[in-house]
Amino acid sequence: MLIDAASEFTSDGFANFVQMHDIKVTTISAEAHFQNGKAERHGAVLQDMLSKFELEHDLNNYKEVQQALWYCTQAKNACGLRKGYAPEVLVLGKQTRLPGSVVDGINLPAHLLADSDCALGIKFKQQLAFRETARRAYHSADNDAALRRSVLRRANPHRGSYHPGEWVMVWKQGQLDGSHESHNSRKSSYHLGHHVVKIIPLCSRTCSTSDCLRSPNNCAYTR
Repeated sequence: MLIDAASEFTSDGFANFVQMHDIKVTTISAEAHFQNGKAERHGAVLQDMLSKFELEHDLNNYKEVQQALWYCTQAKNACGLRKGYAPEVLVLGKQTRLPGSVVDGINLPAHLLADSDCALGIKFKQQLAFRETARRAYHSADNDAALRRSVLRRANPHRGSYHPGEWVMVWKQGQLDGSHESHNSRKSSYHLGHHVVKIIPLCSRTCSTSDCLRSPNNCAYTR
């Protein structure tokens, strides 16, 4: 499991839970969200879907936002493909039924209700409109030029390799003025790909850091 450095994930209760269930957890650096880029990308797609959903249906309260999020998530899990299967098929073993769908099958009670002008029929037609909007929003986000540019332009160049046990200096961005401040030297443990280095901090918890590292060759404060 790959998690960020949020307080709910770094608490002792969560650590005891994952240890009890034998779950391997890797904590990414707070300054390098690209290490959890897959989850960040799915979140960006879902956010783009919600923005497109709101253009057609007004979201005035929290309940309506929850409803829109449910339809967008359902559309994303039904329309996306991974290794030839939709996410809902990989989890549930089959696709969910689509009431009122003309293509998937003729379900007479659902079509009669969608063609009715009663209060229940109007509510059902609104649900069908929400489903249609969410699915169109997914296919629009799947071909979004801004999301495609963010995938192609990644600001995480390779900065060299570090040997296990080598002392490195970690640089983090300041919270107030945006300047970079140095922290104490830490030992590098091992590499996870080209842009992730496991380090041994001063505390007992091992975490991964970003590319903001300086080796002994170019930093006077390391050993």
